[in-house]
Amino acid sequence: MSSTFDSLSLALQNAKQSGTPVYSGWSLFPDPLVARAVASGPFDALLIDCQHGLMDFAQSQAMTIAIAQAGKAPLLRIPVADFAFVSRALDFGAQGIVAPMINSADEAKALVDAAKYPPVGQRSFSPVGACALYGMDAPDYVKEANEACVVFAMIETQQALDNLDAILAVEGLDGVFVGPADLSLTLLKGARVDMDCDLANAAYEMVAQKAFAAGKLSGIYAFNTDYAKRYARFGYNLVAVGSDSGYLAAGMQQVAEALRV
Repeated sequence: MSSTFDSLSLALQNAKQSGTPVYSGWSLFPDPLVARAVASGPFDALLIDCQHGLMDFAQSQAMTIAIAQAGKAPLLRIPVADFAFVSRALDFGAQGIVAPMINSADEAKALVDAAKYPPVGQRSFSPVGACALYGMDAPDYVKEANEACVVFAMIETQQALDNLDAILAVEGLDGVFVGPADLSLTLLKGARVDMDCDLANAAYEMVAQKAFAAGKLSGIYAFNTDYAKRYARFGYNLVAVGSDSGYLAAGMQQVAEALRV
């Protein structure tokens, strides 16, 4: 079983219409076997975190293949401002890109230029890996790629909030994705990370509402299921929940508790 090239895009459009989000896993471990194990679970997608995770380029490619072969949609978060990684990740089969610390329309446009083929962007042509992974011919891939490859700009600072309308207006940008830890940190002026404070929750809700009004997708990271349910109520279309390290810890805790009974 393998994921289809446009499975993420279709799932997100369905989520937008139904009001029920796509739930994604989150991968920090640099191992395709771990990625495949998580992708074999109940999530519809799995995001490879190349910003704070431990994987290099070759490992992220192997993980993308493992996720797609498990029948799920692979997304990838690039390192900050590494727009060269965007087209390379799409070339080897990522269906979605999440770019951290996008603070202006110009930065969002640079992201789109790296992710979308002309006339929308300036992505260079060489999707050999993606075509092999999804069983496609290059002309068909190019024809569908601008719609099927979903690109999110992360909203993580006060500056990004101030420029949100302009960011959402960038042609070719599919949506915005909130990083709640960094956003709460900047809203509280560096005093602490508090993803549950009223100021942060108001910002999360506002981002989802503005994305909806602009006809764009909205995504967010949730540290646990309680946060995930709240963000779903806010109207987010993509909610990434927890991480592979957290799933492992939770599973071990569950086994240990069962042994004490």
